[in-house]
Amino acid sequence: FPPRRAAVYACAGAGATSHPLASCEALAVLRAGGSAADACVAAAAVLCVAEPHMTGVGGDCFALVKSPRHRAPLALNGSGWAPGNVDAGALNVIGECSAHSVTVPGAVSAWKKLHDRFGRLPWRGLFTAAIRYAAEGVPVAARVAADWQESSSRVESDADAANIFLPEGKAPQVGDIHRQPKLAATLAAIADDGGRSFYKGAIAEDIVGKLKSLGGAHELSDFAEYKAQWQTPIAGEYRGRRIWQCPPNGQGAVVLLMLAAMSQIKDWQNITEQQRAHYYAIITRLAYQWRDNNIGDIDSAQLQKQIADEAANIARFVKSGELPPPLPAPPPQAEHRDTVYLAAIDKWGLSVSFINSIFHPFGSGIVAPQSGVLLHNRGASFSLREGSANKLAPRKRPMHTIIPAIAESENETAAFGVMGGHYQAAGQAWFLCKWLDEGMNLQQALDAPRFFNYPDAVYAEPTLHDDVCDELKKRGHKVVFNKQPLGGGQAVMRLASGVLVAASDTRKDGMAVGY
Repeated sequence: FPPRRAAVYACAGAGATSHPLASCEALAVLRAGGSAADACVAAAAVLCVAEPHMTGVGGDCFALVKSPRHRAPLALNGSGWAPGNVDAGALNVIGECSAHSVTVPGAVSAWKKLHDRFGRLPWRGLFTAAIRYAAEGVPVAARVAADWQESSSRVESDADAANIFLPEGKAPQVGDIHRQPKLAATLAAIADDGGRSFYKGAIAEDIVGKLKSLGGAHELSDFAEYKAQWQTPIAGEYRGRRIWQCPPNGQGAVVLLMLAAMSQIKDWQNITEQQRAHYYAIITRLAYQWRDNNIGDIDSAQLQKQIADEAANIARFVKSGELPPPLPAPPPQAEHRDTVYLAAIDKWGLSVSFINSIFHPFGSGIVAPQSGVLLHNRGASFSLREGSANKLAPRKRPMHTIIPAIAESENETAAFGVMGGHYQAAGQAWFLCKWLDEGMNLQQALDAPRFFNYPDAVYAEPTLHDDVCDELKKRGHKVVFNKQPLGGGQAVMRLASGVLVAASDTRKDGMAVGY
Protein backbone atom coordinates (compact mmCIF):
# COMPACT_ATOMS: atom_id res chain seq x y z
CA PHE A 1 0.00 0.00 0.00
CA PRO A 2 2.58 2.62 -1.07
CA PRO A 3 1.34 6.20 -1.37
CA ARG A 4 -0.01 6.49 -4.89
CA ARG A 5 -2.52 9.32 -5.06
CA ALA A 6 -2.80 13.05 -4.56
CA ALA A 7 -5.36 14.99 -2.57
CA VAL A 8 -8.48 16.24 -4.40
CA TYR A 9 -9.07 20.00 -4.66
CA ALA A 10 -12.54 21.46 -5.29
CA CYS A 11 -14.64 24.57 -4.66
CA ALA A 12 -18.32 23.64 -4.13
CA GLY A 13 -18.32 20.37 -2.20
CA ALA A 14 -16.01 17.52 -1.24
CA GLY A 15 -16.10 14.17 0.50
CA ALA A 16 -14.08 11.04 1.20
CA THR A 17 -15.08 7.50 2.14
CA SER A 18 -13.42 4.09 2.27
CA HIS A 19 -15.26 2.72 -0.80
CA PRO A 20 -15.58 4.18 -4.34
CA LEU A 21 -19.33 3.55 -4.64
CA ALA A 22 -19.99 5.33 -1.36
CA SER A 23 -17.79 8.25 -2.40
CA CYS A 24 -19.67 8.50 -5.69
CA GLU A 25 -22.98 8.55 -3.84
CA ALA A 26 -21.74 11.28 -1.51
CA LEU A 27 -20.72 13.34 -4.54
CA ALA A 28 -24.08 12.76 -6.24
CA VAL A 29 -25.94 13.96 -3.15
CA LEU A 30 -23.77 17.07 -2.85
CA ARG A 31 -24.27 17.91 -6.53
CA ALA A 32 -28.04 17.43 -6.16
CA GLY A 33 -28.17 20.17 -3.51
CA GLY A 34 -27.74 17.96 -0.48
CA SER A 35 -25.85 19.00 2.61
CA ALA A 36 -22.72 17.35 3.96
CA ALA A 37 -25.02 15.61 6.47
CA ASP A 38 -27.15 14.22 3.63
CA ALA A 39 -24.02 13.05 1.82
CA CYS A 40 -22.72 11.21 4.89
CA VAL A 41 -26.03 9.44 5.59
CA ALA A 42 -26.39 8.33 1.95
CA ALA A 43 -22.76 7.18 1.77
CA ALA A 44 -23.01 5.34 5.11
CA ALA A 45 -26.06 3.45 3.85
CA VAL A 46 -24.12 2.34 0.75
CA LEU A 47 -21.21 1.23 2.93
CA CYS A 48 -23.56 -1.06 4.86
CA VAL A 49 -23.89 -3.03 1.62
CA ALA A 50 -20.43 -2.54 0.11
CA GLU A 51 -18.41 -3.14 3.31
CA PRO A 52 -20.70 -5.42 5.35
CA HIS A 53 -17.87 -6.74 7.50
CA MET A 54 -17.08 -3.19 8.63
CA THR A 55 -20.38 -1.45 9.18
CA GLY A 56 -24.15 -1.78 9.07
CA VAL A 57 -27.49 -0.60 10.37
CA GLY A 58 -26.88 -3.04 13.21
CA GLY A 59 -23.96 -0.94 14.46
CA ASP A 60 -23.21 2.36 16.17
CA CYS A 61 -22.34 5.85 14.94
CA PHE A 62 -20.68 9.05 16.14
CA ALA A 63 -20.42 12.39 14.35
CA LEU A 64 -19.01 15.87 14.82
CA VAL A 65 -20.75 18.64 12.89
CA LYS A 66 -19.34 22.14 12.37
CA SER A 67 -21.80 24.68 11.04
CA PRO A 68 -20.86 28.26 10.14
CA ARG A 69 -23.84 29.26 12.29
CA HIS A 70 -22.27 27.79 15.45
CA ARG A 71 -19.03 28.82 17.12
CA ALA A 72 -18.23 25.25 18.18
CA PRO A 73 -19.05 21.87 16.63
CA LEU A 74 -21.87 19.66 17.87
CA ALA A 75 -21.23 16.05 18.86
CA LEU A 76 -23.70 13.29 18.05
CA ASN A 77 -23.58 10.11 20.14
CA GLY A 78 -25.24 7.21 18.34
CA SER A 79 -23.89 4.44 20.54
CA GLY A 80 -26.41 2.05 22.02
CA TRP A 81 -26.94 0.89 25.59
CA ALA A 82 -26.93 -2.50 27.28
CA PRO A 83 -30.28 -4.18 28.00
CA GLY A 84 -32.12 -2.90 31.06
CA ASN A 85 -32.32 -6.41 32.49
CA VAL A 86 -28.66 -7.33 32.05
CA ASP A 87 -26.98 -8.90 35.10
CA ALA A 88 -23.22 -8.40 35.02
CA GLY A 89 -22.82 -10.60 38.10
CA ALA A 90 -24.17 -13.58 36.19
CA LEU A 91 -21.44 -13.34 33.53
CA ASN A 92 -17.88 -14.61 33.72
CA VAL A 93 -17.00 -13.28 30.29
CA ILE A 94 -18.67 -11.35 27.46
CA GLY A 95 -18.06 -13.51 24.42
CA GLU A 96 -17.42 -11.63 21.17
CA CYS A 97 -20.01 -13.75 19.36
CA SER A 98 -22.55 -13.96 22.17
CA ALA A 99 -25.87 -12.16 22.49
CA HIS A 100 -24.41 -10.44 25.56
CA SER A 101 -21.99 -8.56 23.30
CA VAL A 102 -24.86 -6.89 21.43
CA THR A 103 -25.99 -3.50 22.68
CA VAL A 104 -28.92 -1.67 21.08
CA PRO A 105 -27.66 -0.50 17.65
CA GLY A 106 -27.63 3.30 17.61
CA ALA A 107 -26.66 4.09 14.01
CA VAL A 108 -30.13 4.49 12.49
CA SER A 109 -31.26 6.81 15.27
CA ALA A 110 -28.11 8.90 14.83
CA TRP A 111 -28.58 9.14 11.06
CA LYS A 112 -32.12 10.44 11.54
CA LYS A 113 -31.04 12.98 14.17
CA LEU A 114 -28.30 14.23 11.88
CA HIS A 115 -30.67 14.59 8.94
CA ASP A 116 -33.44 16.21 11.01
CA ARG A 117 -31.08 18.97 12.07
CA PHE A 118 -28.82 19.46 9.06
CA GLY A 119 -30.41 17.69 6.09
CA ARG A 120 -31.57 19.54 2.97
CA LEU A 121 -32.86 16.68 0.79
CA PRO A 122 -35.78 14.35 1.63
CA TRP A 123 -34.81 11.48 3.94
CA ARG A 124 -36.31 8.79 1.74
CA GLY A 125 -34.16 9.62 -1.27
CA LEU A 126 -30.91 9.22 0.65
CA PHE A 127 -31.40 5.45 0.65
CA THR A 128 -32.19 4.91 -3.04
CA ALA A 129 -28.68 3.86 -4.05
CA ALA A 130 -28.12 1.62 -1.00
CA ILE A 131 -31.45 -0.15 -1.55
CA ARG A 132 -30.59 -0.75 -5.20
CA TYR A 133 -27.12 -2.08 -4.36
CA ALA A 134 -28.52 -4.41 -1.70
CA ALA A 135 -31.23 -5.76 -4.02
CA GLU A 136 -29.32 -5.98 -7.30
CA GLY A 137 -25.86 -6.59 -5.88
CA VAL A 138 -22.57 -4.80 -5.50
CA PRO A 139 -19.20 -5.99 -6.87
CA VAL A 140 -16.80 -6.99 -4.09
CA ALA A 141 -13.79 -4.67 -4.00
CA ALA A 142 -10.21 -5.86 -3.54
CA ARG A 143 -9.58 -4.87 0.09
CA VAL A 144 -13.11 -5.96 1.05
CA ALA A 145 -12.52 -9.40 -0.49
CA ALA A 146 -9.25 -9.87 1.39
CA ASP A 147 -10.80 -8.91 4.73
CA TRP A 148 -13.89 -11.04 4.02
CA GLN A 149 -11.78 -14.11 3.37
CA GLU A 150 -9.72 -13.60 6.52
CA SER A 151 -12.78 -13.00 8.73
CA SER A 152 -15.18 -15.56 7.26
CA SER A 153 -15.06 -17.84 10.31
CA ARG A 154 -16.95 -15.18 12.28
CA VAL A 155 -20.19 -15.92 10.38
CA GLU A 156 -19.92 -19.69 10.05
CA SER A 157 -21.74 -20.65 13.25
CA ASP A 158 -24.89 -18.55 12.68
CA ALA A 159 -26.98 -20.06 9.89
CA ASP A 160 -28.71 -16.77 9.10
CA ALA A 161 -25.33 -15.02 8.77
CA ALA A 162 -23.71 -17.84 6.79
CA ASN A 163 -26.57 -17.84 4.25
CA ILE A 164 -25.90 -14.19 3.50
CA PHE A 165 -22.15 -13.78 3.85
CA LEU A 166 -20.89 -17.21 2.77
CA PRO A 167 -22.84 -17.88 -0.43
CA GLU A 168 -22.13 -21.40 -1.67
CA GLY A 169 -20.28 -21.94 1.60
CA LYS A 170 -17.37 -19.57 0.98
CA ALA A 171 -16.42 -15.91 1.04
CA PRO A 172 -16.93 -13.97 -2.21
CA GLN A 173 -13.91 -13.22 -4.37
CA VAL A 174 -12.85 -9.91 -5.94
CA GLY A 175 -15.43 -8.86 -8.50
CA ASP A 176 -18.14 -11.26 -7.34
CA ILE A 177 -21.62 -9.73 -7.06
CA HIS A 178 -22.90 -9.73 -3.49
CA ARG A 179 -26.63 -9.30 -2.82
CA GLN A 180 -28.56 -8.76 0.41
CA PRO A 181 -32.28 -8.71 -0.52
CA LYS A 182 -33.43 -8.83 3.12
CA LEU A 183 -31.26 -5.83 3.93
CA ALA A 184 -32.72 -4.07 0.89
CA ALA A 185 -36.18 -4.46 2.39
CA THR A 186 -34.92 -3.23 5.77
CA LEU A 187 -33.29 -0.17 4.20
CA ALA A 188 -36.54 0.52 2.33
CA ALA A 189 -38.46 0.35 5.62
CA ILE A 190 -36.02 2.77 7.28
CA ALA A 191 -36.37 5.10 4.29
CA ASP A 192 -40.18 4.96 4.52
CA ASP A 193 -40.66 5.40 8.27
CA GLY A 194 -37.53 7.24 9.41
CA GLY A 195 -36.30 4.27 11.43
CA ARG A 196 -39.47 3.78 13.50
CA SER A 197 -39.74 0.08 12.58
CA PHE A 198 -36.10 -0.42 13.52
CA TYR A 199 -36.78 0.59 17.13
CA LYS A 200 -40.53 0.10 17.61
CA GLY A 201 -41.73 -2.23 14.86
CA ALA A 202 -41.08 -5.39 12.92
CA ILE A 203 -37.31 -4.97 12.61
CA ALA A 204 -36.93 -4.49 16.39
CA GLU A 205 -39.11 -7.56 17.00
CA ASP A 206 -36.95 -9.60 14.64
CA ILE A 207 -33.70 -8.51 16.33
CA VAL A 208 -34.95 -8.97 19.89
CA GLY A 209 -36.41 -12.37 19.05
CA LYS A 210 -33.09 -13.58 17.69
CA LEU A 211 -31.10 -12.27 20.65
CA LYS A 212 -33.48 -13.71 23.23
CA SER A 213 -33.25 -17.12 21.51
CA LEU A 214 -29.49 -16.93 22.13
CA GLY A 215 -29.82 -16.05 25.82
CA GLY A 216 -29.80 -12.26 25.54
CA ALA A 217 -31.52 -10.07 28.10
CA HIS A 218 -32.87 -7.71 25.43
CA GLU A 219 -36.46 -6.47 25.50
CA LEU A 220 -38.46 -4.46 23.00
CA SER A 221 -38.48 -1.58 25.48
CA ASP A 222 -34.67 -1.37 25.24
CA PHE A 223 -35.09 -0.51 21.57
CA ALA A 224 -38.23 1.61 21.85
CA GLU A 225 -36.76 3.88 24.52
CA TYR A 226 -33.37 4.38 22.88
CA LYS A 227 -32.46 7.68 21.18
CA ALA A 228 -29.16 9.04 19.89
CA GLN A 229 -28.06 12.20 21.72
CA TRP A 230 -26.58 15.56 20.80
CA GLN A 231 -23.71 16.39 23.15
CA THR A 232 -21.14 19.08 23.84
CA PRO A 233 -17.76 18.06 22.43
CA ILE A 234 -14.46 18.21 24.29
CA ALA A 235 -11.39 19.96 22.90
CA GLY A 236 -7.69 20.67 23.24
CA GLU A 237 -5.12 22.87 21.52
CA TYR A 238 -2.34 21.61 19.26
CA ARG A 239 -0.04 23.66 17.04
CA GLY A 240 -2.43 26.59 16.88
CA ARG A 241 -5.50 24.50 16.11
CA ARG A 242 -8.47 23.54 18.24
CA ILE A 243 -8.88 19.75 18.15
CA TRP A 244 -12.47 18.68 18.80
CA GLN A 245 -13.55 15.21 19.95
CA CYS A 246 -16.78 13.55 21.07
CA PRO A 247 -16.93 13.18 24.86
CA PRO A 248 -16.89 9.79 26.59
CA ASN A 249 -18.07 7.08 26.19
CA GLY A 250 -15.74 7.42 23.18
CA GLN A 251 -11.96 7.38 23.49
CA GLY A 252 -11.49 10.84 21.93
CA ALA A 253 -10.10 12.08 25.25
CA VAL A 254 -7.10 9.83 24.64
CA VAL A 255 -6.21 11.85 21.53
CA LEU A 256 -6.29 15.05 23.56
CA LEU A 257 -4.17 13.41 26.25
CA MET A 258 -1.55 12.27 23.74
CA LEU A 259 -1.41 15.68 22.08
CA ALA A 260 -1.10 17.43 25.45
CA ALA A 261 1.81 15.13 26.39
CA MET A 262 3.50 15.62 23.01
CA SER A 263 3.23 19.40 23.46
CA GLN A 264 5.23 19.15 26.69
CA ILE A 265 8.18 17.31 25.11
CA LYS A 266 10.95 19.84 24.51
CA ASP A 267 11.82 20.36 20.82
CA TRP A 268 9.14 17.84 19.77
CA GLN A 269 8.87 19.46 16.34
CA ASN A 270 12.64 19.57 15.80
CA ILE A 271 13.82 16.18 17.06
CA THR A 272 14.52 13.36 14.62
CA GLU A 273 11.76 11.15 13.23
CA GLN A 274 13.36 8.19 15.03
CA GLN A 275 13.39 9.95 18.40
CA ARG A 276 9.80 11.13 17.91
CA ALA A 277 8.69 7.57 17.17
CA HIS A 278 10.24 6.34 20.43
CA TYR A 279 8.52 9.02 22.47
CA TYR A 280 5.24 8.43 20.65
CA ALA A 281 5.39 4.72 21.48
CA ILE A 282 5.81 5.48 25.18
CA ILE A 283 3.08 8.13 25.17
CA THR A 284 0.71 5.71 23.44
CA ARG A 285 1.19 2.96 26.00
CA LEU A 286 0.72 5.28 28.98
CA ALA A 287 -2.27 7.06 27.43
CA TYR A 288 -4.04 3.77 26.75
CA GLN A 289 -3.36 2.61 30.28
CA TRP A 290 -5.12 5.77 31.47
CA ARG A 291 -7.96 5.08 29.01
CA ASP A 292 -8.54 1.56 30.29
CA ASN A 293 -8.85 2.84 33.85
CA ASN A 294 -10.88 5.99 33.27
CA ILE A 295 -12.96 6.01 30.08
CA GLY A 296 -16.50 4.69 29.96
CA ASP A 297 -20.03 6.04 29.97
CA ILE A 298 -19.05 8.88 32.32
CA ASP A 299 -19.73 12.58 32.85
CA SER A 300 -16.96 14.53 31.11
CA ALA A 301 -17.18 17.61 33.36
CA GLN A 302 -13.87 16.94 35.13
CA LEU A 303 -12.12 15.44 32.13
CA GLN A 304 -10.08 18.48 31.07
CA LYS A 305 -8.27 18.67 34.41
CA GLN A 306 -7.64 14.92 34.40
CA ILE A 307 -6.14 15.19 30.92
CA ALA A 308 -3.86 18.07 31.93
CA ASP A 309 -2.63 16.27 35.05
CA GLU A 310 -2.05 12.97 33.28
CA ALA A 311 -0.30 14.65 30.33
CA ALA A 312 2.18 16.19 32.76
CA ASN A 313 2.76 12.77 34.35
CA ILE A 314 3.31 11.15 30.95
CA ALA A 315 5.70 13.90 29.84
CA ARG A 316 7.75 13.44 33.04
CA PHE A 317 7.93 9.70 32.42
CA VAL A 318 9.06 10.22 28.81
CA LYS A 319 11.81 12.59 29.96
CA SER A 320 13.02 10.01 32.50
CA GLY A 321 14.21 7.77 29.67
CA GLU A 322 12.52 4.66 31.06
CA LEU A 323 10.19 2.29 29.23
CA PRO A 324 6.76 1.83 30.81
CA PRO A 325 5.83 -1.67 31.94
CA PRO A 326 3.55 -3.70 29.65
CA LEU A 327 -0.16 -3.33 30.20
CA PRO A 328 -1.77 -6.18 32.14
CA ALA A 329 -4.45 -6.78 29.51
CA PRO A 330 -3.84 -9.20 26.64
CA PRO A 331 -3.02 -7.52 23.33
CA PRO A 332 -5.94 -6.73 21.05
CA GLN A 333 -5.81 -8.06 17.49
CA ALA A 334 -2.99 -6.32 15.71
CA GLU A 335 -5.09 -6.27 12.53
CA HIS A 336 -8.20 -4.85 14.21
CA ARG A 337 -9.63 -2.62 11.48
CA ASP A 338 -13.39 -2.90 11.36
CA THR A 339 -15.00 0.52 11.02
CA VAL A 340 -15.84 3.00 8.27
CA TYR A 341 -14.96 6.66 8.55
CA LEU A 342 -16.21 9.30 6.09
CA ALA A 343 -16.31 13.06 5.90
CA ALA A 344 -17.89 15.76 3.75
CA ILE A 345 -18.00 19.55 3.32
CA ASP A 346 -20.77 21.30 1.39
CA LYS A 347 -21.14 24.65 -0.39
CA TRP A 348 -22.83 26.20 2.66
CA GLY A 349 -19.76 25.56 4.82
CA LEU A 350 -21.12 22.61 6.82
CA SER A 351 -18.42 20.08 7.76
CA VAL A 352 -19.33 16.58 8.97
CA SER A 353 -16.93 14.09 10.53
CA PHE A 354 -18.74 10.75 10.62
CA ILE A 355 -17.92 7.22 11.75
CA ASN A 356 -19.97 4.00 11.76
CA SER A 357 -18.97 0.57 13.03
CA ILE A 358 -19.95 -2.98 13.94
CA PHE A 359 -16.69 -3.34 15.95
CA HIS A 360 -15.07 -6.71 15.16
CA PRO A 361 -15.08 -8.26 11.67
CA PHE A 362 -18.76 -9.00 10.96
CA GLY A 363 -19.52 -7.82 14.50
CA SER A 364 -21.07 -10.54 16.63
CA GLY A 365 -21.66 -12.74 13.58
CA ILE A 366 -25.36 -12.79 14.57
CA VAL A 367 -27.97 -11.94 11.92
CA ALA A 368 -31.67 -11.32 12.60
CA PRO A 369 -33.45 -13.82 10.31
CA GLN A 370 -36.21 -11.75 8.70
CA SER A 371 -34.56 -8.31 8.46
CA GLY A 372 -31.07 -9.47 7.52
CA VAL A 373 -29.56 -7.09 10.09
CA LEU A 374 -26.02 -8.07 11.08
CA LEU A 375 -25.52 -7.10 14.72
CA HIS A 376 -22.40 -5.49 16.14
CA ASN A 377 -20.62 -6.71 19.26
CA ARG A 378 -19.70 -3.41 20.86
CA GLY A 379 -20.80 -4.75 24.25
CA ALA A 380 -17.67 -6.93 24.23
CA SER A 381 -15.82 -3.73 25.18
CA PHE A 382 -17.52 -3.66 28.59
CA SER A 383 -15.45 -4.63 31.61
CA LEU A 384 -16.70 -7.02 34.28
CA ARG A 385 -14.11 -5.72 36.75
CA GLU A 386 -15.56 -4.11 39.85
CA GLY A 387 -14.72 -0.42 40.07
CA SER A 388 -14.03 0.00 36.36
CA ALA A 389 -15.47 3.12 34.73
CA ASN A 390 -16.49 0.80 31.90
CA LYS A 391 -18.18 -1.90 34.00
CA LEU A 392 -21.27 -3.45 32.39
CA ALA A 393 -24.53 -2.16 33.85
CA PRO A 394 -28.18 -1.85 32.71
CA ARG A 395 -28.80 0.85 30.11
CA LYS A 396 -25.11 1.79 30.12
CA ARG A 397 -23.08 2.44 26.96
CA PRO A 398 -19.68 0.74 26.57
CA MET A 399 -16.38 2.50 25.98
CA HIS A 400 -16.11 3.11 22.24
CA THR A 401 -13.02 3.06 20.05
CA ILE A 402 -14.65 4.91 17.12
CA ILE A 403 -13.91 8.64 17.16
CA PRO A 404 -14.55 11.31 14.53
CA ALA A 405 -12.52 14.50 14.86
CA ILE A 406 -12.41 18.12 13.71
CA ALA A 407 -9.39 20.46 13.71
CA GLU A 408 -10.04 24.19 13.55
CA SER A 409 -7.93 27.29 13.19
CA GLU A 410 -9.23 30.81 12.72
CA ASN A 411 -9.81 30.39 8.98
CA GLU A 412 -9.67 26.65 8.32
CA THR A 413 -11.71 23.59 9.30
CA ALA A 414 -10.66 19.98 8.80
CA ALA A 415 -12.79 16.90 9.46
CA PHE A 416 -10.74 13.72 9.81
CA GLY A 417 -10.67 10.24 11.26
CA VAL A 418 -8.50 7.16 11.36
CA MET A 419 -10.03 3.69 11.32
CA GLY A 420 -8.61 0.66 13.06
CA GLY A 421 -10.32 -0.32 16.31
CA HIS A 422 -8.20 0.48 19.36
CA TYR A 423 -5.59 2.13 17.13
CA GLN A 424 -7.84 5.08 16.32
CA ALA A 425 -6.78 7.46 19.09
CA ALA A 426 -3.10 6.78 18.48
CA GLY A 427 -3.73 6.98 14.74
CA GLN A 428 -5.26 10.44 15.01
CA ALA A 429 -2.33 11.68 17.09
CA TRP A 430 0.12 10.25 14.52
CA PHE A 431 -1.82 11.86 11.64
CA LEU A 432 -1.76 15.26 13.36
CA CYS A 433 1.94 14.87 14.08
CA LYS A 434 2.66 14.16 10.40
CA TRP A 435 0.42 16.97 9.20
CA LEU A 436 1.10 19.74 11.72
CA ASP A 437 4.59 18.87 13.01
CA GLU A 438 6.23 17.48 9.89
CA GLY A 439 4.43 19.63 7.31
CA MET A 440 2.87 16.85 5.24
CA ASN A 441 -0.36 17.53 3.34
CA LEU A 442 -3.53 15.63 4.26
CA GLN A 443 -2.96 12.80 1.79
CA GLN A 444 0.68 12.32 2.77
CA ALA A 445 -0.19 12.38 6.47
CA LEU A 446 -2.82 9.66 5.96
CA ASP A 447 -0.48 7.52 3.87
CA ALA A 448 2.55 7.79 6.17
CA PRO A 449 3.74 4.43 7.60
CA ARG A 450 2.19 3.54 10.97
CA PHE A 451 2.88 1.50 14.06
CA PHE A 452 1.00 0.86 17.28
CA ASN A 453 2.41 0.05 20.71
CA TYR A 454 0.28 -2.90 21.76
CA PRO A 455 0.93 -4.32 25.24
CA ASP A 456 3.18 -7.12 24.00
CA ALA A 457 5.10 -5.31 21.22
CA VAL A 458 5.23 -2.47 18.74
CA TYR A 459 3.30 -3.63 15.68
CA ALA A 460 4.67 -1.90 12.59
CA GLU A 461 3.61 -1.76 8.98
CA PRO A 462 6.22 -3.20 6.60
CA THR A 463 6.71 0.26 5.10
CA LEU A 464 7.92 1.78 8.38
CA HIS A 465 11.42 3.10 7.71
CA ASP A 466 14.27 0.78 8.71
CA ASP A 467 16.00 3.49 10.71
CA VAL A 468 12.84 4.06 12.75
CA CYS A 469 12.52 0.33 13.45
CA ASP A 470 16.20 0.11 14.37
CA GLU A 471 15.87 3.04 16.77
CA LEU A 472 12.80 1.50 18.43
CA LYS A 473 14.67 -1.79 18.92
CA LYS A 474 17.73 0.03 20.22
CA ARG A 475 15.51 1.82 22.75
CA GLY A 476 14.18 -1.50 24.08
CA HIS A 477 10.97 -1.93 22.09
CA LYS A 478 10.08 -5.30 20.61
CA VAL A 479 9.07 -4.69 16.98
CA VAL A 480 6.72 -7.04 15.12
CA PHE A 481 5.72 -6.45 11.50
CA ASN A 482 2.01 -6.49 10.80
CA LYS A 483 0.60 -8.70 8.06
CA GLN A 484 -2.01 -6.05 7.25
CA PRO A 485 -1.96 -2.24 7.18
CA LEU A 486 -3.15 -0.43 10.28
CA GLY A 487 -6.67 0.82 9.67
CA GLY A 488 -7.39 3.51 7.11
CA GLY A 489 -8.54 7.11 7.16
CA GLN A 490 -10.13 10.08 5.42
CA ALA A 491 -9.88 13.84 5.73
CA VAL A 492 -11.61 16.88 4.21
CA MET A 493 -10.68 20.49 4.77
CA ARG A 494 -11.77 24.01 3.91
CA LEU A 495 -8.76 26.27 3.41
CA ALA A 496 -8.71 29.95 4.28
CA SER A 497 -9.11 30.67 0.56
CA GLY A 498 -12.38 28.73 0.48
CA VAL A 499 -10.85 25.92 -1.58
CA LEU A 500 -11.74 22.41 -0.38
CA VAL A 501 -9.25 19.57 0.01
CA ALA A 502 -10.16 15.89 0.36
CA ALA A 503 -7.95 12.86 0.95
CA SER A 504 -8.54 9.12 1.28
CA ASP A 505 -6.10 6.62 2.75
CA THR A 506 -4.47 4.25 0.24
CA ARG A 507 -4.89 1.37 2.69
CA LYS A 508 -8.54 1.02 1.66
CA ASP A 509 -10.50 0.80 -1.58
CA GLY A 510 -11.95 4.29 -1.15
CA MET A 511 -11.38 7.64 -2.75
CA ALA A 512 -11.76 11.37 -2.26
CA VAL A 513 -14.14 13.34 -4.48
CA GLY A 514 -15.15 16.92 -5.11
CA TYR A 515 -16.80 19.30 -7.56
